[in-house]
Amino acid sequence: MKVFMYLWVAFCLCTSAFSQDLIYKVKEKLTEKQSRRLASVMNKFEKVDKPRRFKKRHHKASRFAKKLRLKKREFRKTTSVKSQIETLKQTGLFDYIEEDTIEHEIAFQVNDPHADRQWHHSNIETLGAWDFTQGSASVVVAVCDSGVDANHEDLQGVVLPGYNFVDDNSDSSPSTNHGTQVAGLIAAQTNRSGGHGIAPLSKILPLRITNDGNTFLSTIVECIEYAADNGAKVINVSFTGINSNAVQAAGEYAKSKGALLVYAAGNQGRDRGSWPDHQDVLAVGATTEKERRSSFSNYGHFIDIVAPGSNIYTTSPNNRYSSVSGTSFSAPIVSGAAALIYALNTQADPSEVEKFLIQGTRRVGDEFSFGAGLLNINESVRLAFESWQTPPPSQDEPTPNEPTPMTPSLYVEDISLTVFYSWSRARTEANILIKDNLGEAVVGAEVKVDIDGEEVIAITDSNGIAFFQTEQKSRNHRFIYQVLNVSAPGYQYQPDDNLETNANIRARRRFWFF
Repeated sequence: MKVFMYLWVAFCLCTSAFSQDLIYKVKEKLTEKQSRRLASVMNKFEKVDKPRRFKKRHHKASRFAKKLRLKKREFRKTTSVKSQIETLKQTGLFDYIEEDTIEHEIAFQVNDPHADRQWHHSNIETLGAWDFTQGSASVVVAVCDSGVDANHEDLQGVVLPGYNFVDDNSDSSPSTNHGTQVAGLIAAQTNRSGGHGIAPLSKILPLRITNDGNTFLSTIVECIEYAADNGAKVINVSFTGINSNAVQAAGEYAKSKGALLVYAAGNQGRDRGSWPDHQDVLAVGATTEKERRSSFSNYGHFIDIVAPGSNIYTTSPNNRYSSVSGTSFSAPIVSGAAALIYALNTQADPSEVEKFLIQGTRRVGDEFSFGAGLLNINESVRLAFESWQTPPPSQDEPTPNEPTPMTPSLYVEDISLTVFYSWSRARTEANILIKDNLGEAVVGAEVKVDIDGEEVIAITDSNGIAFFQTEQKSRNHRFIYQVLNVSAPGYQYQPDDNLETNANIRARRRFWFF
């Protein structure tokens, strides 16, 4: 069985209300013995409702955010988060385990709002790239940030309906200036209002992950997944957290959906030589107008490419403009360049788009500080154009101001087992919840399940639940349920999206005293 699931685990450091969340990934191929051991480990936890978001299930439940909490009886055994992580690592059941840290926007405001107006365009040769393309409405760039001002004079008609991960609603209006500043660098219009983006004909999908500039790492990971599932070709993250293994896994997932993840390198100005060089995350450092590394830009082997990031002029909420600095603004410049390349071929593989970005760079220093080099949009777009020559026929563009539609699909949301005892025997009942890719319960779906080696079929009711029950067995019998298939007219079953596929429970022997 392929296990590909990210879970939140609340480790209580003591018997008080304080807890620490973790993100981990279970190894994909476990032996039967390892599966039993995993079940034993997970028995120390209990399922709880996710308190911060997704209460209304506006979209498919995230495989990255299933939450468990250490049971009260285990509190006294808990020493520290670090020791719990090490204990779980030693089981050999997990690819990685890490804390769900709080991440931050990475930007600085510059005093003079009109300084060096958009010098970056000449530095990276934006106008030369426009001889080939200015973008396409079929190319959606997701901005995982603080929301975007869709009414800004330079962003009108560019911003699609978005999503708010903090408040579980569609309010993607700006909570800070940061998201609007990022979006303007990608797709501000060429209307002579104040500045223009790299790919002004592309669309912005605003995904709000913060109300105050801070957010959980898990929220960033969920945002990346949501963007990939909702048709984004480029996903921009201008927050800290690039060194996370969960971010790499989310980037890998995005690539599998045809999207390129572009991530800011961070503003601590430190040697990050110990950070992993994630293969599925395009890490972007910052440079000055003189093509030197910006003093605040992190550096190390993980850097893939650099782009202008000091004194960058861009949009701000309420029809304002400002000059800002940070790798937060280098990343969207690269995201805009990626959007131009996708506009030449909307079916391009993300790795191919990244290849053209890297090949088009100009060497300005050593790889440790500058990666492959400084972004040159003109050269990257030219290379892509010449490689593809005549772009392949484009598919129908999505309706303006609407996200790219998703193919209706089915997945297993939950398997709930209950044991019923009758003197020396026991039986089980199971409720299996089926949902679609919008997070809605599916009525009338046929669910085929293997129960102790016997195939059984049931139909979901008005609540999307298929009911199963077993015959009585002797006590101490282990009842094993495995979902084999789910089908319904007009839907496609996606077993890789299942939050649960297998479940088992043992009917324990009990001793009675009279």
